[in-house]
Amino acid sequence: MPSILSFSELHSLDYCLSNIYVEYQHWDDGEEFIRKTPRRKDAILMFCNSSGSFYDYEQKKIEKVAPWNMYFIPKDSLYKWRFSNTSHDQITTILFSFALSYPNGKPITFKKIPGIIEVSDFKHYKDLLCVLVSEFSKPSASSSKIKATAYSFFSNLIHEDKKNKIFGDSISCIYKGIKYLEENTEQDKTIAEIATMCNVSTNYFERLFKQYSGQTPAKYRIYKKISRARLLLANNTLNIRQISVEVGFDDYAYFCRVFKKICGCTPTEYRKQNHMILFDNYEGNV
Repeated sequence: MPSILSFSELHSLDYCLSNIYVEYQHWDDGEEFIRKTPRRKDAILMFCNSSGSFYDYEQKKIEKVAPWNMYFIPKDSLYKWRFSNTSHDQITTILFSFALSYPNGKPITFKKIPGIIEVSDFKHYKDLLCVLVSEFSKPSASSSKIKATAYSFFSNLIHEDKKNKIFGDSISCIYKGIKYLEENTEQDKTIAEIATMCNVSTNYFERLFKQYSGQTPAKYRIYKKISRARLLLANNTLNIRQISVEVGFDDYAYFCRVFKKICGCTPTEYRKQNHMILFDNYEGNV
């Protein structure tokens, strides 16, 4: 597995979100924040009713961020923010910090490059972060709702980044098939039928899909099923045999073998050991 990734490269991987923290922030016009110690986690800063200037001390980088943009700040960064065009009666920024890892617990490291994240529907991402802030503020926060919302935020972000990279090249001709494999939970079509949807041969579809995701369509489908099984094991009262059927495995023994091969433990062990740190204490401003 790659040790350093971009957002789009997460697309074909099974990943875990943990150490989630989110908050509304209010900054005065011209106010500065200086991080003198390296960040413990990756973070996304959403600019709602303000703009900002980012100063990367290591690379001497200065970047202007306009309102209604998101900015990625990688783990271990040292930097300074200067905020402008703020309003006392409005939220200026929303901070969303997190940690990502593989199912075996190995941390996922992003490329160490801060920068603006391009999205097509800023309001959609803002709404998801507002749901997270609302849940965090409740006396008894719903861990399942927080987890589902955080995964939805990332799933949309990764999918959009990956989609932007395939339009305009040869892979765009199989976009319908890619979308089916990514979004369809029933997965009742064969790979040949999916290729027909795209008006290409099965071999051509498989070759382009592997170029797109790094995996064959069949392997990608298995990983998606196991990813869904992990979420159900962590957040559902269904027994393991029911989950096996729910994610599309008719053979329970085969499901257990595949799950252990991918996750390194049996479904029963995963359910018992699933003590993922979902929330995190306040790290300190930005």
